[in-house]
Amino acid sequence: MVISQSTHTLTIIDDELPPVPSAGFIFITEVLDSNNGASNDYLELFNNSNEDVSLYNSKLIRFTSAGSYEYTYDFGEDESNASTDIVIPAHGFLIIARGNTREAFNTAYGITLDASVYFNGGNSNLFFGTGRRWKLKTGGSANTDDGTLIDDTSVGVGSSKSYRDIFTNTFTTGNPDDGTPGELEYIVYSGGSWVNSVAMDATTASENVYFYDNYTITTDDFAGDLGVASGNTLTIDESSSLTVSGDFTNDGTVTLNSTADDFSSLIVIGTASGDITYNRFVNSYNDGFGGGWDLVGSPTVMTITDFTTANGANIEVLGDDYAFSQYDNAAGDWIRYATGSQVGSFTTGQGYSMATVEVSPPPPGAAGATVAFTGAMQTTSQSINVINNNGLNGVGRRWNLVSNPFPSYINGNTAAEAVNNFMDVNSGVIDGSFLGVYGWNGSSYTTYNNTSDAFSIAPGQGFWVAAANTVDTPLDFTTAMRTTTGSGDFVAGPQPLVYKLELKLFNGETQKAATKFYFRDGLSLDLDPGYDAGAYNQSTKLSTRLPQGSQEFAFEINAMGIDALQNTRVPLEIRQNAGQAFSVSIADMELPQDIYVYLEDTLNGTLTSLKDQDFELVAQSNLSGVDRFFIVFKSNSVLSNGDAFGIEALNVYKANSDSFVTITGISPELGQLNVSLYNILGQTVREKALNPTTATQSISTQGLASGLYIIQLKSGNQVFTKKIVVH
Repeated sequence: MVISQSTHTLTIIDDELPPVPSAGFIFITEVLDSNNGASNDYLELFNNSNEDVSLYNSKLIRFTSAGSYEYTYDFGEDESNASTDIVIPAHGFLIIARGNTREAFNTAYGITLDASVYFNGGNSNLFFGTGRRWKLKTGGSANTDDGTLIDDTSVGVGSSKSYRDIFTNTFTTGNPDDGTPGELEYIVYSGGSWVNSVAMDATTASENVYFYDNYTITTDDFAGDLGVASGNTLTIDESSSLTVSGDFTNDGTVTLNSTADDFSSLIVIGTASGDITYNRFVNSYNDGFGGGWDLVGSPTVMTITDFTTANGANIEVLGDDYAFSQYDNAAGDWIRYATGSQVGSFTTGQGYSMATVEVSPPPPGAAGATVAFTGAMQTTSQSINVINNNGLNGVGRRWNLVSNPFPSYINGNTAAEAVNNFMDVNSGVIDGSFLGVYGWNGSSYTTYNNTSDAFSIAPGQGFWVAAANTVDTPLDFTTAMRTTTGSGDFVAGPQPLVYKLELKLFNGETQKAATKFYFRDGLSLDLDPGYDAGAYNQSTKLSTRLPQGSQEFAFEINAMGIDALQNTRVPLEIRQNAGQAFSVSIADMELPQDIYVYLEDTLNGTLTSLKDQDFELVAQSNLSGVDRFFIVFKSNSVLSNGDAFGIEALNVYKANSDSFVTITGISPELGQLNVSLYNILGQTVREKALNPTTATQSISTQGLASGLYIIQLKSGNQVFTKKIVVH
């Protein structure tokens, strides 16, 4: 090619038109009969595609509401003025008026259409305000109703204001004074951005939100109705949540993520359609710190076979079985799922033990992996039957392994939510001596109840509860319990003023057991369900009994009123074999400065101030029972066992099955102690002098008629009375 040295100008004209519209991307989104004059009636077109679209050789066709053809408006030919835009920008709008200019239209509505909103003046024959049916077609001949159908209102619209939900394909009637030309009446994410720059966030609980592109939620967001279009993915990251106050429709993919410390939440108040996938973190078979395994449940509806097919490579294999089991509390046995085949589905609200594959050496941080639960989510209250098989047959156990069935946290105790919390809702179903949540921390069990800070139970988190009844009784998970507040498997939060003490027992340098004391106004020395918590292992090496009331159970948490700090003896049970050296020490303490803690050994006659030193002993015989050791709370800084603890420190109780009343906490300091039993007429029916050197004694109720009685104890000028019931 030869170019002369003369100067030439080369002009390149791009006369290629944008593509024509396609069905499913161009929508008639609003038709309005204006109160500002007929020329300001309008029809709005929305382009939900990633590129500009030309309406060249396209047409709007008017029909009666019954479907009879009336009129064709051909773009680029039938406009009555110079406002003749026939392009709809990507993810943008084209306003078609009834014979007006853009400037006059803005003036009539008192607005300024955004520059990204295109405008076509139309003509007076369009009749947008007469309740007609409209179709958009491309191709065909001018002034006909032929061509390729792009969109159809399907019904007569525009008698006032009609706006369309493109996700549900429904029109809603509104006030013509509330027109929104160039804006959607809901929130749309499409083409990698929010249409009209309006995003879903914490303020959009009443707005419908629809996704036509992939999106990840990284905050706590809210929506009215929410939809995910086919072929698109909505992801909720592990530190975030989504609350849908209306209906949830998933035609694409919705994924919730989690880590060892954080779990995403999805709450739907209305109905939900379409599956979700919850990628739930599960602890490793060996976490590298002497622990492993996890307790989990499914936050979706899913078969066991589908679960193992999707996740088998991530679950540890033990011989011919997966490290994946359900618990039979009638027999007290774990039942593992075989690798060869499985039957059934996850039971909603049931817990399972599970461990992911061991990685050697364990990775930094938490050892474990996520497993995918895919299926329908629960949006209504759920329940699962629990039973005390220990009380029924003496062979099984009172413990039932359950789980949170929702893909969101639930409130655990009253500090988390005053009424709608798991413990309060189920206080009549769980044994009052064990009213709490017993969670696996990777190496041992941690008890959570109303002595705990506010806690939430993570999505799909498994935990133990002790059933009260020997018949199947529904344990409830209500939708009102759901919350997005939480982080990790069990979560701490604020709570009222309390005092706390934790003691631990050691053999050498190895901790063997721990027991806790909790003080708060309004609690008693007897059983306070939801605050006192029986030990999961009733043969634990260190536990307490209630200062008053039944001595049947060993307690991990002993809860009392704050006034109990002044003068209270709490029975302490230490279980050690003969010849074993052990020590008891304070592990954690939040007590007033003037309150002292003593460990009393009634056999050796010693009182050890645990604030000043550990209690150390070599067991001369097998130790168990509650007659020898006591924890004493006093405001005295110097205390000998010559100090009197007072008759009020005695614990007097009668178990339903016993034919006697038990009196514990007796000490020589009380001197001569006499006990009398009176019927409701004031008549003496039993009398007995007690031996002051024997810590626990009883008085018989054998042969007494059923009813109410009064027991009275006297020591010098001290008198203690209490009501008891004989069955």
